[in-house]
Amino acid sequence: MGLFYHALGLVLLGVGRRIADTVVPGYAPSGIPVSIASTLASGPIEESIFFGIPYLVFSNPYVLLAIGSLWSLLHLFNAATLDFANVSYGAFLFTVPHIFFSIRTWASGRGWVAIAFHSAWNLAALLSVCGTGAMQCKAFGDGVFFMLDVLLVVVATAVTVLIYLAYRLKQNRAFPRIYYVAALAVLVAAAVPVVLFNILSFF
Repeated sequence: MGLFYHALGLVLLGVGRRIADTVVPGYAPSGIPVSIASTLASGPIEESIFFGIPYLVFSNPYVLLAIGSLWSLLHLFNAATLDFANVSYGAFLFTVPHIFFSIRTWASGRGWVAIAFHSAWNLAALLSVCGTGAMQCKAFGDGVFFMLDVLLVVVATAVTVLIYLAYRLKQNRAFPRIYYVAALAVLVAAAVPVVLFNILSFF
């Protein structure tokens, strides 16, 4: 199922890039520096924040669709600078089918599959790009990106633990307010590396 949705995403990725090349003069998307650490950390962080916690809190596929759409839109900004000539239209379109994959997986009670598949897909994509020589694969980034990568690994570990505890609490029919506390903790923890990255990018 995951391969089907992501194959569809690759088709949309190609279509999006072709349209952007035609419509936007001088279209040249610029990616942000990535590493193996940040690539692997993004799976647990994104799945937990945008799908796992919302599912455990609301148990409503329409809520997952709304929040997942926001996650997909954020991929437009996978670029070093933000303007119409380089935002990542292809990355945005690629993630659209993944929304439905994650909804189906979390709703079936197998959220760990979504986390594992998301991380494995991200890593495979990074290694395939590195294999072409287009970029150099590094375990961790350099300079400020090393600190960011370490922080991302810590956050990924934290959200994984939180999502597991929230799942167990829901299985035991614990007081539902605890889910909101867990969700808030995840959102605050995940905001730290984003804010840090934005601050450091000015230096």
